[in-house]
Amino acid sequence: MIQLVDHEDVLALFVEGISGRYWHIKAPEEFASRKFELETDTVGQSPDSIFLPATLDAPDAGAYRLLALEQLGYRECGTYRFAMDVAIERVPELLEARNPQIDSRMGDFGQFYGCFDVPGLARDLFGLLELARVHGHLMRVYPGIVRHRQRYFEHQRSPQTDSVITPLEGARIHWMGGMRQLAIRTPRLNAELQMATDKTLDVYASAERTWQLYGELKAAYPSTEVDAFQINDDDLTDWLRKEERVAELDAQLDDVKGMLALATSGEGTVEADAQTLGEGVVREPDLDIVALNEQRDALARKAALERAAVNYGLG
Repeated sequence: MIQLVDHEDVLALFVEGISGRYWHIKAPEEFASRKFELETDTVGQSPDSIFLPATLDAPDAGAYRLLALEQLGYRECGTYRFAMDVAIERVPELLEARNPQIDSRMGDFGQFYGCFDVPGLARDLFGLLELARVHGHLMRVYPGIVRHRQRYFEHQRSPQTDSVITPLEGARIHWMGGMRQLAIRTPRLNAELQMATDKTLDVYASAERTWQLYGELKAAYPSTEVDAFQINDDDLTDWLRKEERVAELDAQLDDVKGMLALATSGEGTVEADAQTLGEGVVREPDLDIVALNEQRDALARKAALERAAVNYGLG
């Protein structure tokens, strides 16, 4: 066992060197949300912090580096830019499967999981597929992490039998290099996890594979075990998606401010494209500056509301 408190400072420097910005390194017990709590073994993040277990069953501190880098990997790989509308474009069947009882204000991930009859199982399947995709990215971009990954995986995949692990856990251990017989109930999932290193895959590829593999995975579970899957209304990934949405609104707001600056500079006028705010076109000097001001103010209000919600939810 290793203790986070012994490695926080070094981890903070490591993460800052990779990401170019400072991150607090904290245990899940320090999560300051007013909406929900993190389990003590949670690995996660907020806008300014990375949360790692206070005590970790690992061979050395390199495991903490791997877990911290995973969290950066989710951002680098665009996991939190997931949008349900785009997912439907990639997987049209989701439109018909969409649960009409789900509140339209629910986050994109919650809406996606709600397309399945056991949302908690879909969440865990999608999470494993994304984890494998992120690891493929990390091994390509940060080859120095490979040795830490190998040691941690070797430690994690201790000998077990299929009578004491779930099908999803068996697939995870097999992906980590564990015994093949642990994953005999999920052959298609095993194959997809091995192919997740393909650098052309994105978060919507994970959504598509979740849709394709869900039936096989559910069939591998006894009905009594499937019923045990739970999902919370407040999911950390949905809140991180909302944080990403604030960044998107800020970018749109900057675009509108740029168009206003051009319009008031006397160098020409700009016509705002309602669909792609960042791609205005110069036209003759009859620009309706009032409309641009209204766009700016509406975006500023929306961004402020979203930011306040994220601050409340993530602390």
